[in-house]
Amino acid sequence: FRVLHVEPNYLFQDVAPAAPEISVAEKELLKRYRGLDDHGRELIDAILDIESRRAGAAAVPAAEPKPAGRVIPLFGARFAAGSPETAGDISWEDYVTTDPRADFAIHINGNSMEPVLPDGSVALGERRTPKDGEIGAFRLDGEFLVKQICQDITGRVYLFSVNRDRADADVTIEPDSGRDLWLVGTILAPPVALP
Repeated sequence: FRVLHVEPNYLFQDVAPAAPEISVAEKELLKRYRGLDDHGRELIDAILDIESRRAGAAAVPAAEPKPAGRVIPLFGARFAAGSPETAGDISWEDYVTTDPRADFAIHINGNSMEPVLPDGSVALGERRTPKDGEIGAFRLDGEFLVKQICQDITGRVYLFSVNRDRADADVTIEPDSGRDLWLVGTILAPPVALP
């Protein structure tokens, strides 16, 4: 140190290049990203990968490989988890998912399917007929709803609320009732015992 005529601290100071400054907007985006749940982060990661490829930039590799996102339709109509909701204009928007089974997505409106399908959540579904006890997305007399289904040997259809505090939102359809029931598909949800 005496030969170089410098203090020892000068020789040991960090000489790595300074990291680029992060703007206020970038800090806000990072804060918002960290506040997302796993589903939200997967969605943002998938969009970043797609946009990076489109722009010709190399996508930043993730810490662990994630399945590539794909786009499915998210219905604009809210599916009532309570009393049926009038359809209005049928519309949809693009929704990115990593679930290979999902064919469509729906908005959940109401609490009759909690805790399986929380109010305000988005549920993924596949285009197939639900088995007894599974949850389906339906259009009943022109209104959209999501319920657990069961059909008895007489042809009577029961549409149940998972949240039994909302049994008032259950629907029973007699075979000769003339009601118009259409299936949208089966919701991808964990199994729930029938009431």
